[in-house]
Amino acid sequence: MSNKKQYKLTISKSLKHISGQVADLSGFVVASATSKGKQKNGAKLSIAYEIGKDLAQKIQDKKITNIFFDRKKQKYHGRIKNFIQALRDTKIKI
Repeated sequence: MSNKKQYKLTISKSLKHISGQVADLSGFVVASATSKGKQKNGAKLSIAYEIGKDLAQKIQDKKITNIFFDRKKQKYHGRIKNFIQALRDTKIKI
């Protein structure tokens, strides 16, 4: 267990956008996805799900299967929940 790297998921959201990044514990960002600069139509919940799927694809390309969620002070509902659900639906263990 000590030779395996651990990865942390951090999610940031504003009134219009949502973004997520996966970094190792030393702070090196491995993958990230954001809704900024992208033309996404639909409700904020569906956009959060799509951005989560984008991040999940990037994580799987790097052969990462286990991450943990650094929640900070965010409540686990709404867009945050949909973002995490997209990762779980693509077999990423959180």
